[in-house]
Amino acid sequence: MARSRHIIVPNLGNSKPFVLRTVVDVALALHFVAAAGYWWVSPKGFPFESSRFWLNSVMPIILVAMAFAGLFAMHRKRWSVAAAVVLSFASAWCAGAIAGRVVFPTSLRCVAFGQLLYSSLPLEFSASPG
Repeated sequence: MARSRHIIVPNLGNSKPFVLRTVVDVALALHFVAAAGYWWVSPKGFPFESSRFWLNSVMPIILVAMAFAGLFAMHRKRWSVAAAVVLSFASAWCAGAIAGRVVFPTSLRCVAFGQLLYSSLPLEFSASPG
């Protein structure tokens, strides 16, 4: 008895989840690369008590770990974990936009609005069911 070989074709009838997953994968990969690149080029050697130590040495490693966890969860189809990671990045971008607008009211008048719009894009992924 010969076994029939079937070609498995992904269901692309509803392309929104496929496109959304691809966009989220790319966004998480870019956050991963940006955080790793920042860690690589940022100055080191500050004392433990300095805020520059935490900004240049610790924060990029945390961001790399979060982006890796999000990518790993996306590929393991653990959507709730991936959504939590995406939502945390979106919240950080939103907080950065608000803080930048408060600290630099004239300089970031238009940029903060664009950053707020950009940070609201992942809300669709985090709120979509399965």
